[in-house]
Amino acid sequence: MDVLKDLLFRNAVKTLCEHLSMALSCMVFYAQFWCRHFFKIALCKKYDTEAGCDFVTSKIVTELSVGKIQSARKTFRWYLSIVRDKSLIERNLALAAFADENGFSTVGTKMAVRVYQSVKASHDRKLFAELVAGKTVAVVGNGPYEVGRKLGHEIDAHDIVIRFNNFASQEYEIDYGGRVDIWSKASIDYIDHTRVGKVSSMVIHDRNLECATLKSGYVNAANEMLDKGLLVDYYPQELRESLSAEMRKAPTTGFLMIAALRQSRAKYMDAYGFSFLEDGTSQETYCNVGQTISSNEMKYNVSFHDINFEIAYLKKLFNGGRRLVITADE
Repeated sequence: MDVLKDLLFRNAVKTLCEHLSMALSCMVFYAQFWCRHFFKIALCKKYDTEAGCDFVTSKIVTELSVGKIQSARKTFRWYLSIVRDKSLIERNLALAAFADENGFSTVGTKMAVRVYQSVKASHDRKLFAELVAGKTVAVVGNGPYEVGRKLGHEIDAHDIVIRFNNFASQEYEIDYGGRVDIWSKASIDYIDHTRVGKVSSMVIHDRNLECATLKSGYVNAANEMLDKGLLVDYYPQELRESLSAEMRKAPTTGFLMIAALRQSRAKYMDAYGFSFLEDGTSQETYCNVGQTISSNEMKYNVSFHDINFEIAYLKKLFNGGRRLVITADE
């Protein structure tokens, strides 16, 4: 009888251990499953953003630059497996071009590839510098300082007329002119892309279009620019970075343009509508004098730019006038 009891006890202990082992295995399995699940959710939150897409693109571009093609493909496949918003890929020109070559081809990537190739060609060939070489240039800011001065004809008489962001011309041509050869624009939400219809030669952007994830709808807008025969380019990033380091804030598009023209072979530039010409710091533009600037635009200007630094710098550069000679007559 004792032997039987001992045998039954041993079997019961063995069965209990087996059940405990199975339960523990299940707990480990589900713990791993949920850990992977929540880790993936965390990754999605991190990389389902423009910043996350920029990071992945930078990694892929770096890998390609040192010949690690397979590593770049592996990085892309990993990103494709975790990102939920696939439109991010279509909005990043360099990533869209790589994706299109590696099995992820959509109408969106095809459109992005077209823009990427055009932008890269314009930038590599330095077409902005070519466009302004030997030319007289009017750099027309959006400040209200020329209202009533009837300088429109003088402005339009320049070889090249450059305007910025949400410029207006039709109602203010007598003071600000109407021509737009080059449109310099910031990569921010409140820019109205319908102005592209007034531009005759080039649209130049404040940030690197090749590797940055663009705002929703911008690839479509850029394709419309190309359809109109416009060149699409961006400022040299080394120029933007050097100015940002000196200012400790991002330069405005106007400041960037003046710096870019100084490095070009333009004949001279005349500045209009800039606050440094009138000791002004107004946030108004000539088309909204007396109106309150939008809170988004005000927040952007204050947070990202050092207007006082730019005013002091440009006042000294232009020596109290509006003309800056760049290349002397031969």
